[in-house]
Amino acid sequence: MFKKALQTVTLKRLHKRYRNPGRNVLVNTFNTAKSAAILWYPEDDGAMESYEHMRKVLTEHGISTRGLALVDSADEKETFSKASHSRFFTGKEIDWKGNPKSDDLKSFTDTQFDLLLDLSISELIPLQSILVNSAASFKVGWKEPENNFYDLTVEISGKKNCRYLTEQIIHYLEYINRKG
Repeated sequence: MFKKALQTVTLKRLHKRYRNPGRNVLVNTFNTAKSAAILWYPEDDGAMESYEHMRKVLTEHGISTRGLALVDSADEKETFSKASHSRFFTGKEIDWKGNPKSDDLKSFTDTQFDLLLDLSISELIPLQSILVNSAASFKVGWKEPENNFYDLTVEISGKKNCRYLTEQIIHYLEYINRKG
């Protein structure tokens, strides 16, 4: 009961912060972006492969990348860090207000990425906290039913999996490139 109430309070704080009118959205694509952050959650189906594929696509477009993934424990953090070109954090590194506690996470959210691509398909408060706190210019992710913190949303309700979301994000960013 207490955990659910705390999550509700945290989500309300995140929504309030997201609606802050001071944020300047700048649409970036593969042609205009120089840097990108990729958020992901290893427990999503095909997440690690999708993360690596997105990182490869961005690198081929000359975009520098930084990955950040949420894991459930310090043991998973250690295990996954050996298998991926990404940083990892646990939910304990986010305070009850939805703010990053560690200097590493604060540095990540303060970085002015041109793109922030969220490949997770789960509504998890620690990932949403990073997303909302991020200074990224253009945030892209799946169309969540309740908590939409993105500048561009991708509808994946027909195939709710990480691989499909990654393919759709790539498709739309390439489509915007052709139209721009």
